[in-house]
This record gives sequence, C-alpha cells and structure tokens, in this order.
Amino acid sequence: MTPGARTASTAATAAARSAPATSPVTAPVTAPAPPPGSARDFMLLYSPPPRRGLLRTLLALATELAAGGARRLDQGIARLRLEWWDEEARRLAAGTPTHPWLRDQRRDQAELSAALAPLVQACVQDLASEELTAGATPQLAGQLFVQSALLLAGAPLAPAARQALAALGRCVAGLEELASLGPRPSPLPETRASAGGPAGAGVPAGAGVPAGAVAPLIWLRSQQLAGPLLEPTLQPTLAPLLVWVAVAAHQEQRRGRRAARKSATIAPSPLDGFVDNIVAWRCARGAVRGAVRIAIDERFG
Repeated sequence: MTPGARTASTAATAAARSAPATSPVTAPVTAPAPPPGSARDFMLLYSPPPRRGLLRTLLALATELAAGGARRLDQGIARLRLEWWDEEARRLAAGTPTHPWLRDQRRDQAELSAALAPLVQACVQDLASEELTAGATPQLAGQLFVQSALLLAGAPLAPAARQALAALGRCVAGLEELASLGPRPSPLPETRASAGGPAGAGVPAGAGVPAGAVAPLIWLRSQQLAGPLLEPTLQPTLAPLLVWVAVAAHQEQRRGRRAARKSATIAPSPLDGFVDNIVAWRCARGAVRGAVRIAIDERFG
C-alpha cells in the first residue's frame, strides 16, 4: 500500500469511528436527556409536555453535531461527519432516517426534519469559519435557539425575533462553555463588553477561556439595559428558552461568587437545586406577563 493510500485509509477509518453508529435496522432509541439540574434540564421542564420529546431530541442532535469541535477532530474528519448528517437530514425529510434518535420520533419527523437541516448547515458554517477547530460553534448555538423557538411557537418568527434568539443562543453557549472550564481563579473580567455580542465581547480569549464564551454575563446585562431580551408578546410562548438563559446565568454567577471567595473547590450546597428552581419559576412567571428580567450582579457587568 502506498503512503498516500495508507493515509486515506487511516482517515476513512477514523471518520468511520467518529461517525454515528447507525443501521437501517437499528431499533428506535430515545435521545438522552440533559444532565439533571442543568439549565437545559430546566428548559425541558418548563416546556409543554407534548413538545418535550421533540425538544430533547433536538438538544441531543445539536450536542452530537458539535462533537467534532468538542473532540478536536481533524477538519477532514469533521467534514465527513457533517456530510453524513447532511445525508441523514435528507433521509429524515424523505421519512427514512437511519439514526435511532430520529427513528424514535416517528410522529414528529416532519417538524424534526425542518429543524435538523438548519442545524447541520449552521455547523457547516462554523467549520468553514474555522470556529469548530477551537471548539466554538456560534452559528450552531444561535440556530439551536431559533429552531427550538419555532417548535415552541408552531409558527414563523419575524426576522428581528430570530436575530434576538440567535444572540441569546450564542450567549447561553458562552455560559455553558464557561461552566465546562470548572473552577477559575477569578470570575470578574477586567474589561467591559463591546457591542459585538457574546462572541466578541469583554476579555480576550486566553487563560483557558475559549473564543465565543467570553463575558456573556456582561453582554446579557448590557442587552437588558437597552430593552427586553425578547419582544414581550413572544415571552409567554418562549418562556422555556428564557428559563434556559436565566438558570445558566444564575449558575455562572454562583460559580463566580464562590471563586471570588476562593471556595470554588468546595462541594455544591444542598440548597443549589432549590435556588435554581426558584430562579426558573420567577423567570417563567415574568414571561407570562411579558416582563422577564434576569438578575445579573453589577459586579459582573
């Protein structure tokens, strides 16, 4: 075997190992739920029961699509994975998906198909902009929020609403990326957010802070100072997404306060879950009135 053929064979083998293990005869499997107590878990909890299975599958699919960045895959392998998912989105549209999660959603395959294709294309854009190499998926994060909102609303959204939702999605992705870093020496950035949004605001990337996950709390606070995060008439319907934002922001501030007290290594408090429930409930109640206000400590912005 020539060196070139050996290299191609190695790349193909690696791509096969990283691609989803599916078969046309694979039995349907329910998509995994988010970790208990996470902001995503609260989002599902506050979603209408008929929509929960579909939203859970969408969250799991987005996580799987972003896995190329999380695993730091070679771009060639990541591209092969996305090509597979693009083909799977076409199979889903035709009613013949092979992935077990998609086969599990037989009754909602049409809606899931309409949501999956934009997620795949967003991930392709992230890869093309080389954001995927650094583990960041800003387009995918924004599109996940937009598609989740469409499933909740059951109707088209105005361009301004889609833009606001995409920005919130990128902000939440930044909060979740910060959470994945674990304990940090200091939660308080030395600089203030720019107008560029959560993907380009605040402190520069470095010291373990990835691009796209910088100063989301600062950005969130500045957005609220300028006006409502979402049009008040949309807030009751999209309350689950606002709960997602509120809980993620609260949990990041809690980590920040503990880091400031140099107690980031202590075990979580038994009251953490109770407080998170209160934060989620208050946000949902505010959404019903079209008056959501997410509490951001001024020290973070």
